[in-house]
This record gives sequence, structure tokens and C-alpha cells, in this order.
Amino acid sequence: DQPSKDNSNQSNVNDAESLKVSEAVKDITGDLGQINGVGIGSGGGKNDLLHELKGEVDSKMNSLMECVNKLNESTIANTKNQKLEWAIVNVGLSRCFTYYEKGSKGRNSQELVKNVLFIFRKGVRVDISNYSMYEYLKDGKGEDFKWTHDGGKPIEDGEREFRRRLSEQMYQLTGVKPRVVCDGGKYAICYS
Repeated sequence: DQPSKDNSNQSNVNDAESLKVSEAVKDITGDLGQINGVGIGSGGGKNDLLHELKGEVDSKMNSLMECVNKLNESTIANTKNQKLEWAIVNVGLSRCFTYYEKGSKGRNSQELVKNVLFIFRKGVRVDISNYSMYEYLKDGKGEDFKWTHDGGKPIEDGEREFRRRLSEQMYQLTGVKPRVVCDGGKYAICYS
């Protein structure tokens, strides 16, 4: 991952769109000056010229709006990337927690959060099923077992609490509350 290259490309897009907006404004200003110079009269030629100039101004206004929209989209994407890059670098500043994955011991959330942030930069959601605030234990032997939590706590409670804590940590870092979605019993976290 190369944040500086991404920022450079984003900056070039912003510069190009800003230049297009500036040129379009100059063109439209010139056209409006021509329209004012024609004046209002009874001659049919003037009305034809005004109609033609109005069509040119409308076309340039549409072009200008496209450039402004692209500039806005670029700015939004740049802001998102800046937030995510800051969060990746400063993940250690947030309040981490211990979580559990099926079949493993407790882990610190810092590395998971960093990985999720990297994936968010690509615009992809992250599967967070099978993570809990409580250790998963096997109840039974061989192939005939089910996952439980220490002390008989419901699995759903630990998984729900994990999703809440992960969302909170992501919010602390980015200032954006991520969305948690459920699809077919599987949970995923998305950058809003």
C-alpha cells in the first residue's frame, strides 16, 4: 500500500477538475458578456443569436456541473482515505480489547482493526462472524460438539458485544461509525 501515491493521484484529479471549472466559468462569463452586448431589439437575427448563445451557455453550465460533481466526489474519496490512513498509523492510540476467535486464545484487537482499516481502503466489507468477547469452548467430543462460552454465556451475547466494541474502536479512530450488516446469519462490517 502506498498512501503517498494515492494522495498524489487524488491531487492530480483535483487539480485537473479545478482547472476545468475555472475555464468553464471564464467561458460562461464571456458568453454572458456577448448576450448583454446583443441587447434586446425587434430584429429576428438578434433573437436567433440570443437563442444560440443561450444553448451554448446551457451546454457549458452542464459541463461545469459535471466538473464540480467530479471534484466533490474526488474530495469525498480523498477525505475518506486520509481518515483511514490516519487511523492505520494511530491504531495504537485507541482503546483496544481482547477478543476470541473459534479455536484460538484471546487476541488484542489492534491488529484486527488495522487489517480491517486496510481492507476499508479498498471499499470492501469485512466478515466478522465467529468472533466473540468470550472464549469459545467445545461442548462435546469428536465431530459431535457445539461451541459454547465459558460459564454457559450465550454465544450471541459475546458476538454482539464484539461487534459493538469493534464498531466503537473503529469510530474512535475514523470519526465515522461503521455499519454492521447481517446476511444469511453472517456478519460483516462496512465503512459507512
